[in-house]
Amino acid sequence: MRTVSRSLRARTLRSLTRGPLGLSRRAASSFMTSYEAHKAERAAQGIVPLPLDATQTASLIEEMKTSQDPKLLALLEHRVPPGVDEAAYVKADYLAALAKGTETNDLISKKKAVELLGTMQGGYNIAPLIDALEDAEVAETACTALKHTILVFDAFHDVKAKMDAGNEYAKKVIESWAAAEWFTSKPEVKEKLTFTVFKVAGETNTDDLSPAPDAWSRPDIPLHALAMLKFDRADGFFTGQQDGCKDVLEIEGEIIDGLKCEQVFELSDASAERSAAGCAVKVGEESISEYLTSNITMLKWMVSEGYGDPRTLQRRAASMQNWLDAPSPKLMAADASATYHTTIEIPLEEITEGPHGDGTNTPIDEVFIGSCMTNIGHFRAAGKMLDEEGFFAIYGKVGARTEMPGCSLCMGNQARVADKATVVSTSTRNFPNRLGKGANVYLASAELAAVAAIKGRLPTPAEYLEEWKKVDSKSADVYKYLNFDTLDSYQSSADKIEISEEIQAAAAKL
Repeated sequence: MRTVSRSLRARTLRSLTRGPLGLSRRAASSFMTSYEAHKAERAAQGIVPLPLDATQTASLIEEMKTSQDPKLLALLEHRVPPGVDEAAYVKADYLAALAKGTETNDLISKKKAVELLGTMQGGYNIAPLIDALEDAEVAETACTALKHTILVFDAFHDVKAKMDAGNEYAKKVIESWAAAEWFTSKPEVKEKLTFTVFKVAGETNTDDLSPAPDAWSRPDIPLHALAMLKFDRADGFFTGQQDGCKDVLEIEGEIIDGLKCEQVFELSDASAERSAAGCAVKVGEESISEYLTSNITMLKWMVSEGYGDPRTLQRRAASMQNWLDAPSPKLMAADASATYHTTIEIPLEEITEGPHGDGTNTPIDEVFIGSCMTNIGHFRAAGKMLDEEGFFAIYGKVGARTEMPGCSLCMGNQARVADKATVVSTSTRNFPNRLGKGANVYLASAELAAVAAIKGRLPTPAEYLEEWKKVDSKSADVYKYLNFDTLDSYQSSADKIEISEEIQAAAAKL
């Protein structure tokens, strides 16, 4: 996500707390009434109230300006999410104004404002805390808060710059971080901890604890938790071994060695969805080098376009370049003496393309092309089968609905198919109710899914191979991946970014 400059962000926050939001006094005073009603409704369900959103936080702040009710302060302190939530933007901006003295509130002194900023764990509280190191009235409080905040990311360099300029409080913060006081100051772990561990047979998957039909409530964790274990659990191939852990897969072979990184991601994603605890795929150095070279260009382009934390982006690019420049770049490999629980040999020459099983000619209601099992090559291939024009226009022309990038139908959290629909999907799994209530799902490649969309049914192998001819003759272009270093618009912008010696030195230590 592209970030917004600090000054623009500040203007946005002020509009929420003091300006164009246009909160009337009536709206502000009705905040507690509506919140108490919400609290009672949630209590009836046996769950806690939702955290405040940005608009509610702005209303709360408006009410705090005229009321000294300590309940309001408690809500601001405990019911606004920390970090980079939209409501945290509003809270951090108001507290920053109080800390600077541009706002005043009888409930929150300058020192209290800095203390509250120190509880927000990182994100939009960091800049005002660093600014407060220059204010003698609250510098010690800001110093204490920063000592126990480690999610500062690139702002570390801002603290270091103040230390180098002679700020004693910034020096104390750096020394505290170096001594790991944020950790050593915590209570010691008990000598003995007793746990109860439950071992279950078979496979535990997403739908056991987070059923897809209830995906709409996933952002509301307490409410969503009420749906846990509402369906019978399924058995799976990768089940726990003697210690109850899931299997770790290692995939290698002559064909695998030459795969592109995008193709390898599909294998690793598929293994995760089959409940593997981890997956390692042995890929050749050439593929890794191609992928890193492309990413270096993309990272530099992001810097040229004003994306946030340019120092971090440049360090990542420099670290990748260091690997490429090394005389003998190192790649992980299996130990020669490694032993395996099971070895599965897959004779790829015996695998044929097209639909398998007895589903041929089954009518299809919906087709889903997406999820982590697809890449740009698959969308090009599906587009070739559907038409010959620009690919995005193709999907609109044939009546397809396009979704924002995300899990979408694969997890059922952005969209759902119709109840009891028969679906061809490129997603990774098809256990009951995942894509829709009572859905009958056939897993397929993007190419087969496109043919099913054309036919309105599962095609025969011969029909599939006939449609495949549209792609086969142009496969070199269709399955070409996005190498940003070959795109002039990206590379020309990347060439303008010079990585400083300081950043290169920092990258060398990674």
